[in-house]
Amino acid sequence: ARTGKDRLQTDCREAAKVLLVRRGVGADEVAALFHFDEQPVRTSLPLPAGRWRKRLDSAEPRWQGNGRTLPAEVDSRGEAAMELGAFGFALFTREESSPH
Repeated sequence: ARTGKDRLQTDCREAAKVLLVRRGVGADEVAALFHFDEQPVRTSLPLPAGRWRKRLDSAEPRWQGNGRTLPAEVDSRGEAAMELGAFGFALFTREESSPH
């Protein structure tokens, strides 16, 4: 429903051949990771602080991936280390923080 470009952010890690596209605000935020190389890569990506839940990972066997998948959840403090497989794609959604 909120399609404005002001809610879209990108980050390109040219040396690692990784593109991060984030869209949304707060708990309504998604992060799409694209890796454009045949060699796996480990890189740090700017993810806003919070818990991010993996929704899709092209490395999963059901997508004919190599089975080397990203973690189901990532806790970020503003940056998150990720290991992406060859020509990989992953989609994460930000979890709402629970009240204490």
